Amino acid sequence: MDRQGIHLPDFPLPAKLLCTAVFILIGVGILVSEAKVVLKYRMVDGKPGFSVQDLILSFHGHPGAPLVEVKLRLAPSADHKEFQKPMYKEQVDYLIKWTKEGCSASEEDFAPVVEMIENNCVNCHDPDAVASSTPFWVDRTVKHDLVAPVFSRSGAISATRLVHLTHIHLLSNVMIFALTGIAVLFCRTRSGLKAVLVLLPLIAVALDIGSWWLTAYVSYLFAYALMLSGGLMGLAFLLQFLFVMHGLWLQRPQAESA
Repeated sequence: MDRQGIHLPDFPLPAKLLCTAVFILIGVGILVSEAKVVLKYRMVDGKPGFSVQDLILSFHGHPGAPLVEVKLRLAPSADHKEFQKPMYKEQVDYLIKWTKEGCSASEEDFAPVVEMIENNCVNCHDPDAVASSTPFWVDRTVKHDLVAPVFSRSGAISATRLVHLTHIHLLSNVMIFALTGIAVLFCRTRSGLKAVLVLLPLIAVALDIGSWWLTAYVSYLFAYALMLSGGLMGLAFLLQFLFVMHGLWLQRPQAESA
């Protein structure tokens, strides 16, 4: 046991209260974050419940199917459920066929696409609307060079989106677990155990973010590692929380235990 220096049981009451409050709020934040992931991805495959298939479709896409087929037929989101109705079958069939055959820009081939988009899609896929990241028209005119790249994508998450997510999550998670790791360093326990407790959440963060990229651009099988990493991160924080709370409130100060 490492018994040199100041440890959690030796902290004054205000410091103990501060550490406790910070850990509790971080814990609530992690729970909310995990709930957000489940709520966001739980219906990607069109079925109730959160599964690996939801992550595969979200990060890797549907093997062999263009994005328009995934969105409108194979795994429609809530916004696209309307297109499952029989009244849209012929139009959806044409969109998928047009996309798989190369997204022809000829007026004859593209005109039916323009008609459906104008009637059903531009309210959301407008530069100033909800889906402004994938607009289909400019100046009230449907553009082939906007529609074709979106329709024909594999369905994998874009590199631009991944860079954005990586930037945010890497910096924020590393800062959070650096903070909790500092508290762990004051635990009165073996150095080897401290090293595990400090490194485990950071390993989980690296596994989580690395799995995004590997699932999207290497193999859908890495979605299983992505699923595992979320649980590992939660478990790592829980272990840190338990050790720190035990040190703060259950262990006796060094002067008393000497």
